[in-house]
Amino acid sequence: MTDKDTGRPRGTAFVKFSTSEAAQAVLDVAGVYENEEVKGADTAKKAATVFHSVIQDRSASEGLHLHGRRLNVTLAIDRAQATQINTENETKLTKKRDRRNLYLAREGYVKPDSPEFLALSKGDQSKRTAAENEKKAKLKNPNFSVSKTRLSVRNLPLATTDKDLRKLFASATRQRLAVGRQQRTTATSKADKAVYDELDVEGAEAKVFVKQAKIVRSAERNAAEGGLRSRGFGFVEFSQHAHALAALRQVNNNPSYFGSERRPIVEFAIDNAIKLKTRFDRHTKQVQGQGQGQGQAQAQDQARGRSSNKRTATQAAFSAAESLPSKKPKQSSESAKSKDKAEGGKKKKRFFFKGGPKK
Repeated sequence: MTDKDTGRPRGTAFVKFSTSEAAQAVLDVAGVYENEEVKGADTAKKAATVFHSVIQDRSASEGLHLHGRRLNVTLAIDRAQATQINTENETKLTKKRDRRNLYLAREGYVKPDSPEFLALSKGDQSKRTAAENEKKAKLKNPNFSVSKTRLSVRNLPLATTDKDLRKLFASATRQRLAVGRQQRTTATSKADKAVYDELDVEGAEAKVFVKQAKIVRSAERNAAEGGLRSRGFGFVEFSQHAHALAALRQVNNNPSYFGSERRPIVEFAIDNAIKLKTRFDRHTKQVQGQGQGQGQAQAQDQARGRSSNKRTATQAAFSAAESLPSKKPKQSSESAKSKDKAEGGKKKKRFFFKGGPKK
C-alpha cells in the first residue's frame, strides 16, 4: 500500500489466499505479535489502527520475518468495517489534537505528477503551485487555522461579481448533493460517505445556504465598466461544513465553469486567529454601543413623552376653560350705588346751562 499524497510505501500490504485453511496456517506461524491477546472486534481495531515495525534479530525463531523485521500478521476486515473504524479514530484524533483543522488543508490539492496537474495550462500550474506554497507558509504559524465553512476561490474571471459567485456555488453544491444521493450506496471514499451521511436526503437542496460570497477588489485600480477592479479571487462561506466540502469537490479544477485554460482553484480558507479575535471584539463593542444608544434613546423618548403629556394636559385645561360661557362678576351694593351716582352726575351735567337756571 502507498500513501496517496507522497506516493511512498506505507509499510502495509494485503495477501489473499485461495483457502481459509492456508490463511490460518500463516497466522499460526506468525503467532501473536508482542503478546497482544485480543479477539473479535478488538482484533479488528488493532489491525486497522496499530502498525508495528520493529527491527529484530534474524536469529529469532518466532513469527515471520522480512528483511530483519518481524511481520505483524492479522486477518483483514471488510471495507465497510475499516471505514467505520477509521472514521471513529479520525474523529477522536481530530477532537484531541487537530484543533486547527489541518486535515482539511489537503482538500483540493492536485499532485504535481498527477495526470490532472499535467493537463492544466502553464498559467494554472504556476498559480496552483504558488497557492500551495503560500498555504504551507501560513500554516507554519500556530495562529493560522483552516476554516471548515469558508472557501477560498482563485483564478476567477475579472467580470465575475459577488452575485455571480454566490449563484455559481449554490447551484454547484445542489448538483453535487443530488449526484451524491444517487451514488451513496456505491461510494468508496470514506470522505464522500461522511459528507452524504451528514445530509438530510429529503431536504438537502433547500438547506443549502451561502452566508457570504465576496470578490476581493483592488483599492487602486478601477474596472472598465466602473467600480473597483477584481483581483481574480474571492471567498464563499456556507452555513454547514458538509455543503462547503461538497461545493469544493464540485467546482475545484472543473473546466466546465470557466474553460480548460482557466480552472477554478478552490480550497478551504486560512483564518488568522488574531484577526478573528480583533473582528469579534469590534463586533461585540458595536453591539454593546448599539444597546446603550437604544437605551439612551428610549430614556429620551420617555422624557419627551412625559413633557408632552404635561403640555397636552395644560392645553386641554385652557381649552376647556375657554369653551365655558363667560359670567360677569357680581358687584357689591355699595359699588353699584357709587356707580349709579356717578352716572347720574354725568346726566345732570348734560342739562346744566351756563348763567344758572331760568327763572
